[in-house]
Amino acid sequence: MNTELNPKTILIVEDSPIQAELLRRFMTGRGLKCIVATDGEAGLISAKNSRPDLIISDIQMPALDGYQMCERLKADPAIHAIPVILLTALSDPVDVVRGLNAGAQAYITKPYDNERLLVQVQRLLSDPPQEESPDDKEPIEVEINEARYSVNASRSQILQMLVSTYDNAAHQNQLLRKLEEDLQKLNQQLEIKVAQRTAALLEEEKRALNAETRYHTLFSLLPEGVGLLNTGTWKLIEFNDVTCGQLGYLRHEFENLSLLEIIDPSEKEDLLEHLKQAVIYPQISFTSHFMTREGMPVEIDIRTRQVELDGKILLNCIFRDVSEINRARKMERELEHKASHDLITDLPSKTLLLETLSQTIHVAERKNSTVTLFAIDLSKLSTIAASLGHEAAVAIQVELADRLRAVQPKAGMVARINNEAFIFMVDGSIDASPFTELVSRITKVMNTPFLWEETNLEFEPFIGISLYPKDAKDADTLLQSAEAALFKAKKSGRKAIVLGSPELNEQVENLIREENNLREAFAKGDLEMFYQPRVDLKTGKIVGAEALMRWRDPIRGLIAPKDFIPLAEEIGLIGKMTTWALDQVCLQQRNWQDRNIDIVPISVNLVAEQFLDGQIVTTLEKTLEKNSLAPQYLEVELTESAAMQSPQKTVELLKQIKALGILIAIDDFGTGYSSLAYLEKFPIDILKIDISFVQGVTVDQHAEVITSAIIAMAKELKFLIVAEGVEIDGQRQFLSKHACEEGQGYLFSKPLPATEFADLLINHITY
Repeated sequence: MNTELNPKTILIVEDSPIQAELLRRFMTGRGLKCIVATDGEAGLISAKNSRPDLIISDIQMPALDGYQMCERLKADPAIHAIPVILLTALSDPVDVVRGLNAGAQAYITKPYDNERLLVQVQRLLSDPPQEESPDDKEPIEVEINEARYSVNASRSQILQMLVSTYDNAAHQNQLLRKLEEDLQKLNQQLEIKVAQRTAALLEEEKRALNAETRYHTLFSLLPEGVGLLNTGTWKLIEFNDVTCGQLGYLRHEFENLSLLEIIDPSEKEDLLEHLKQAVIYPQISFTSHFMTREGMPVEIDIRTRQVELDGKILLNCIFRDVSEINRARKMERELEHKASHDLITDLPSKTLLLETLSQTIHVAERKNSTVTLFAIDLSKLSTIAASLGHEAAVAIQVELADRLRAVQPKAGMVARINNEAFIFMVDGSIDASPFTELVSRITKVMNTPFLWEETNLEFEPFIGISLYPKDAKDADTLLQSAEAALFKAKKSGRKAIVLGSPELNEQVENLIREENNLREAFAKGDLEMFYQPRVDLKTGKIVGAEALMRWRDPIRGLIAPKDFIPLAEEIGLIGKMTTWALDQVCLQQRNWQDRNIDIVPISVNLVAEQFLDGQIVTTLEKTLEKNSLAPQYLEVELTESAAMQSPQKTVELLKQIKALGILIAIDDFGTGYSSLAYLEKFPIDILKIDISFVQGVTVDQHAEVITSAIIAMAKELKFLIVAEGVEIDGQRQFLSKHACEEGQGYLFSKPLPATEFADLLINHITY
């Protein structure tokens, strides 16, 4: 045992993880430090990195064997002095010679005794081999089995190898002597038992004949299919009548069929994989679909157990037809599902809702959290059913169910409790802001028109809201509270009544009020288009404009887009507003032309929702035709982020818009995540640099670098460049210096009403 403070290090090179671990544990237990490598290549690397005191290596390893590793080790001046013990099952003298030529110091045959190995280890660690003189390494000729071999090892190495080889031989001789003694004892015992066994065999043969008769009788009477499967052909070499009966075959038909011939073709590969697993593992079970002689599918549950017969592995199989059982279970599950779900929408029914709600309230009580119920209904649904028919009403309810599922939070549930009302359950605390956001999402999907036979049907949503524990402490009462709120909402014509927190009530009331105001403003014509000039930075001439929407409220005055466009997007009104804006701009351009005003191209912003709905090309075409406006006087702007929502679809739509003769601009460039590859594919004409970069060019070096890079890139792609948000002369100078063609911003003009913008065109104002 090594008792030094710094124990000797042994490198074990062994491709068998089990052998390596056993050897490592033994050596570690003797106070030695061990490193393990799994092959010869890894052993060389470990030897160089760790410089062990001794290497114990297996010989037969993949890639680089023990001989080759030893030869390369001894050829390396840095590690050639490390002694090597080779372990192998090879015991031919030629193998010993090869070990000597490879440079090994000891050669131990397997199986070996750990203590004998330890003796060799201690010998080489306590007396490491010394550097030999060149004269001591002259080759020696040896003759083995009438063949001559050259040994290139040193004298001391040969001596060490002879010692280890002799030790091996002595050990093997001891084992042989012990085996011989054991064989003599066994032979004596065997002679005694032969006589006893002969008599027993006669009795056993008699019993076996009786047992075989009983076996075949029981085998044929078993209620389940049983068979013995050949693992080479996958044919049943023995089976009872139940087995072939389950599959509709007669016995003589079934005898020559492989299971792979009667499996459902789509499951053939799966069955083969199952059978291969059955050969590996003692017992497995699986289910497969087989085809009867008549071609009908039958579901068979198969359980296999390995048996050995005449040295071969066979599979004892039990076959059980589970077709009827599974059909009954499936029908039972379907009936249970139908009993707890709405037949039209497949949403949970009132019964399942109350069960889930009770459990949710119980959890919320422990966590001291809340549960919110939204009772939801659509106005005029009964009228639609009466006028368009029951089929239309059903289609609308199914689509509404799908829409509500889409906005349902993870900790939530959507249910249908009667012919009209839906329940939207949310589990967990909801603060005022997320609450109103959720209300907005619900109202948005409900406000979006429903398409029925090419007709858009619009509804007003009614929502009643109740909260646990504020409004009720149990599921039934909480649901009743939400339904009561819904009834009040429908009766009063308001879109929602919140019976819980006053703060939430106020938030929703404000949201609904603002939504109603915006809808009313749009209907009454309180929206107005303003125009901000786009200026040629070289000549100062007005070369275009961007149309920007304003809300002229009788109380609050002029409202900027940032204060109402997000709401329009939330409630699904933005598409109509954009279509209106396109029409207003084209109509205004037509009017100016009729007055002989030299018009310029005007751009209109498109939102992603409208752009990707598939109707935008038709809308643009009809709007131009309706107003008799040449397409070169209309531009459409799409933000970088909107363009990248569906890049491939964007490319196709932009190509169609381009074919109309309309100019295309990418707005707010630099703030999104478009790739250069797609930017090259987009058939765009104009690139608008975002205001955040433009306003930073005189104060922020990063903004300067980014802006100049965008301009350079746009020029390479042959895009017209427009800088947004130009407010001071220093920004204009920077942009002109870097060859930006056009600018837009308050340095030139704020957005103007149509009459004021027309005056600029009439008077040919320059900047």
